[in-house]
Amino acid sequence: MLTDEEVDSLARTILTNVVGKISDWNKPPFEDVEEMEDGELIPIYGGTSDEGYGSFRCEYMPLAAVKKIIVECERIFDEFTITVSEKHSGESSAL
Repeated sequence: MLTDEEVDSLARTILTNVVGKISDWNKPPFEDVEEMEDGELIPIYGGTSDEGYGSFRCEYMPLAAVKKIIVECERIFDEFTITVSEKHSGESSAL
């Protein structure tokens, strides 16, 4: 099992890499990326209606979601078992 510190470090690394790759696009899906004091990256989305109905701004904080995905993947991996059966003898063993 990963410690909370390891999950946090891995999640921050993943988020930094993903945001960095998306920022290299010709037209990234967000208009800005802010950084909190603790280093958490906050992608900023926004838009304005061409018909004059207004604008919106959305600050997304994905770090908690990334951590949850890591923890859930680790749980699924730890619970995953494979059973192999020998075709001729019918003998089975778990890996």
